[in-house]
Amino acid sequence: MKKISYKEFTDFIREKVQETVSETVRIENIEKGNGKILTGLCFCSDEDRCISPIIYLESYYTEYLYGISLDELVRNIVVIFKEAKTKISPKIDELFNYENVRDKVALRLMNTEKNKRLLLDVPHRSIKDLSIAFHLLLEETDETTATMLIRNGHIKQWGINTETLWHDALKNQVSPARLYNMTDKLRMLTGDKRMIKNLLETEFKAEAQDTMYILTNSQNHYGASSLIYPGVLEKIKQIVKRDFFILPSSIHELIIIPQEDVDLDISEINQMISNINLEQVALEDILSDHCYLYSDGKITIP
Repeated sequence: MKKISYKEFTDFIREKVQETVSETVRIENIEKGNGKILTGLCFCSDEDRCISPIIYLESYYTEYLYGISLDELVRNIVVIFKEAKTKISPKIDELFNYENVRDKVALRLMNTEKNKRLLLDVPHRSIKDLSIAFHLLLEETDETTATMLIRNGHIKQWGINTETLWHDALKNQVSPARLYNMTDKLRMLTGDKRMIKNLLETEFKAEAQDTMYILTNSQNHYGASSLIYPGVLEKIKQIVKRDFFILPSSIHELIIIPQEDVDLDISEINQMISNINLEQVALEDILSDHCYLYSDGKITIP
């Protein structure tokens, strides 16, 4: 049987889901980052308020192409919505009062050029060719992290400004910075977390064999923003005792390498970063295509 197009699929899903729920179901194009657009199924109450996490349809279309029936996909989506509604609906009203969410504000680092359109709708500050946006950390478990990007409409609703978000995010540090040597980071990826040290919390002196470090946060989610927290980069400088390069692994983590330990020239480093971004990093997770240098208490683009 011939498969229907993606547009026909999303229209069908919206219509069939609408038949089973009382909320208004809408299809919206959601910009996730770096220009990537996803198709979201949104559920709104009578007050036109979103009452559950947006359900993105791209993965469901892939399942359909691989043989899962449309009826089964509709049932799965409805189940997910109803479970989320039960958990989240009582908390929705809290989001409309800033005092209820002030302590959940966190930083999110993104590439300015790649997010020009998104940044028109997002309060932010700038650092070099990057932008610092803000989100709410709504839920954090071992399996999932739920966040909500703060947009201009939110701060208008709350009656606050960007400076308020900036002050509260730095005060909260809801996802504290973490620095690991590469050996420990690789052990963590294999599930071995014995004696893993956050080097920012210890009186640590770099070992001779340590030439590469990972800077992230406690969630390993939007961890590149850790470099913004006051004192973090200077603490790293005390650890490695030298100027260091910052390689943008992704929006979730950064690679720290002492400048003296790098044998490549700047163009070769940047070409390596670009290649890795192209081949290994999801589009929405790319932070930058070039390195940064921390020297004399400042971040520069060498």
